[in-house]
Amino acid sequence: MIETKVKEKRKVTQRKQWNLVETELTNEMQNSYIDSLYDVSHCCEDERRKHIHSIVENQIKTKIQGYHQQDIKKTIYDEDKFITLPKVIELLHTCKNTCYYCREPVLILYEYVRDNKQWSLERRDNSRGHNNDNVEIACLHCNICRKTMNEERYLFTKQLNIIKQS
Repeated sequence: MIETKVKEKRKVTQRKQWNLVETELTNEMQNSYIDSLYDVSHCCEDERRKHIHSIVENQIKTKIQGYHQQDIKKTIYDEDKFITLPKVIELLHTCKNTCYYCREPVLILYEYVRDNKQWSLERRDNSRGHNNDNVEIACLHCNICRKTMNEERYLFTKQLNIIKQS
């Protein structure tokens, strides 16, 4: 008999700190947070919105720190080229929070630690670090599934539409 793994939730303390309602976690809202972080001229006066922006920024910074440690561990870290917070926000804004491969929405704020729809930085060339010129936004599922497969080949298979003729 195969046991199904129970999804592990994030630390409750962090979720409580967020203090967000479900409507603030929709894909549309998460996209709007990224858009307003990208376009700093739309500085928000609303305290609630400022709170959410700081949460989003902190989540992105945390993930960037993880990539930094990963690159150091694999001895592929390049300080001059390593991805920055503004660049990640720009990438998320440009792709409208969608996965480079499957074109599905990605989540910036997610409840489950290994949520397949959470955003990740996919390295085009896995022999290089998470550098400005080497990353795309991808959902965790596509990032893990691609592994070391050629980027173009994986992209082709993910976006291939097979039409059955009757």
